[in-house]
Amino acid sequence: MVAGMAEKVRRSTSFRRFLLLVGLPMVLIAIAISTGYVLLLLV
Repeated sequence: MVAGMAEKVRRSTSFRRFLLLVGLPMVLIAIAISTGYVLLLLV
């Protein structure tokens, strides 16, 4: 039972790391696109 919980935690941490690696660039790109649209609207 404890081993199963440890395996779940290990999987979730690796999944979280994967989410960070994929999510951060996507968030940065989304922010860049939104700021670009705002700048286009302002100019």
